[in-house]
Amino acid sequence: MADVVFVAVGLALIAVMAGYHGWLVRGVRRSVPHDPAVWPRVAVLRPIRGLDPGARDNLEALLALDYPGELELVFLLDDDRDPSYVLVEEALARHPERASRIVLTGEPPPQRTGKIHKMIIGAELVDADVLAFSDSDTRPQRHLLRELVALMANDPRCGIAFAPTVAVAHESSIGDVGYALLVNAWYGAALDRISGATGEVPFAMGQFMAIRRTALDAIGTMRAAEGELVDDMFLGRKMREHGYINVVGPTRVPIAIGGMTLGDFVRTFRKWLFFSHSGLPAAFKRAGWMRAVPGLSAWITIAAGCALGSTYTIAAGGGALATFVSSQLRLSRGLGGAAVAPRHYWLAAALPFLATGVAASTKLHHEVTWRGRSYRLDDTGRLRVSA
Repeated sequence: MADVVFVAVGLALIAVMAGYHGWLVRGVRRSVPHDPAVWPRVAVLRPIRGLDPGARDNLEALLALDYPGELELVFLLDDDRDPSYVLVEEALARHPERASRIVLTGEPPPQRTGKIHKMIIGAELVDADVLAFSDSDTRPQRHLLRELVALMANDPRCGIAFAPTVAVAHESSIGDVGYALLVNAWYGAALDRISGATGEVPFAMGQFMAIRRTALDAIGTMRAAEGELVDDMFLGRKMREHGYINVVGPTRVPIAIGGMTLGDFVRTFRKWLFFSHSGLPAAFKRAGWMRAVPGLSAWITIAAGCALGSTYTIAAGGGALATFVSSQLRLSRGLGGAAVAPRHYWLAAALPFLATGVAASTKLHHEVTWRGRSYRLDDTGRLRVSA
């Protein structure tokens, strides 16, 4: 009798996961906004620390942005010893037509992360109607900036317009596979669904985002983010509190990855879980649990089949697990990610266990390493500053 119950559970899991996959792939595809009558002045700020995979191509993509209005590019580094400094200098020399400069920001004070320190300094140096922030591992398309600015210009309520992401790696290592599955199949697919036809969400994802200057001033400028671990989630939440909205753009910005080990991925995953404390809505987190719980249940069904010696139960659990893995691979590929080699499929199957272990570690040890710096956090995920 027990094996019949577990077979039924396995078949039900297949139906649930297939149905949820179908729901996710029907996420709304939003249209490109109309160009505004007047293009506002924009400053694009790129905080940089260390050398990202494909750093040279990432710089070239940013310098090739096609924006019809007044545009300045500002590259923010700790000092001229950073390994990216020479690359930035060479890139600017290849594009003398661009209004661009390098700003050395020095070490951050204790109440700021390195990135927020750079964002504060950069925001106070430039004179622009819109501030755009571009992470150093992104490779934006030529039209991306004008698309986000157009979204903002067409709706005076819009405080932040940001691009969804797609992680792209060629000849992926095991860590790259995990990174891409999370960014594309888990976060990207969920974002498409919860943002709906309007693209409005109660948070922001800041890999490439544009912020209205008057809205930023209204929430207390970038200095309001002092003490926060992550800038984008905090800023998106504050925008909502002050009557502005955050809007997702229609074009995904590629994140160039490569050479990540499994340990690198686990540390990155842990960092993202800390980031999520700052403003991800319940609907977004629930979408993750709707994937993880059936995945874990598939493994439990397989284990029950082994304990009972029931081939049918093992087959039902195996079918559920195959559905779980296939859904992730298809979602990631459908959003623009690279194909995953069969030898790496096991990681897709193991993600629920990894997620459970990483989530537990964030409760036990409140410290995270990010871009070579370690930060101690309090129970809310904010920086803990020693007296």
